[in-house]
Amino acid sequence: MISRRDMLKRSGAALAGLAAVPGAWQRLDGGPRNQSAASGQDLTRHVDPFVGTGQHGHTFPGAQVPFGMVQLSPDNGENGWDWSSGYHWSSDRIAGFSHTHLSGTGIGDMYDILFMPAFTSGPPLRDLSSSFSHEQERASPGYYSVELLTSGIIAELTATKRVGVHRYAYPQSPPRTMPSIVVDLGHTLNWDRPTNTLITIESPTSISGHRMSTGWAPDQRIYFAASFSRPFGSHWLVSEWAQPAQRNQLEGERVKGCFQFLP
Repeated sequence: MISRRDMLKRSGAALAGLAAVPGAWQRLDGGPRNQSAASGQDLTRHVDPFVGTGQHGHTFPGAQVPFGMVQLSPDNGENGWDWSSGYHWSSDRIAGFSHTHLSGTGIGDMYDILFMPAFTSGPPLRDLSSSFSHEQERASPGYYSVELLTSGIIAELTATKRVGVHRYAYPQSPPRTMPSIVVDLGHTLNWDRPTNTLITIESPTSISGHRMSTGWAPDQRIYFAASFSRPFGSHWLVSEWAQPAQRNQLEGERVKGCFQFLP
């Protein structure tokens, strides 16, 4: 007989992601989800996703549905036991939004398939993390939003059973830059270490790939497909050994992709 712990440590998962650039979008969590059958009362108003994100709670505030395959949440980009979930209330920076997290465990693993909206002028070689304020941060069951103060971009996240959904609202582009989405498969925190990553350009609106890693789970395998709401005009793929280029596929230990969109 295999235990639940052993099963999780050996299992792989398929991950589908949808990243959207500006457009009319009502909250995809649909507002209240959990209502009393007797009164129709909204019970989600009693839920605060930020509970446990301070002290040693090890929880994350992002979007997921019960027993869902994805847990879409911000990562501060900091290492340490208090950042086991990727997020801690004491931080004032966001490195991006990854699709898998553990909540309340104290185990520093997961953080797969990191997306980060930004303004870029070329390949993603610099640090794209952003400052943020809790005053511009919101979370409710199945929904999270924050303003990235460095760029002025507003990010919104929600999730279905198997899909993480992003919406990014970009202000006017700074000179010589374009609104972009960076997909960083080499992003790592705490115990987690990537061993093999891949990005494939399927079309001007879709990409796919995988992220293999080791950590608390010694052989974790995550596969993903992502669709954009509009075609990207240019892109670069780069890794620890390959220079940035507009190639259609790249495999390596830490592959990163940058996708630029016309304003």
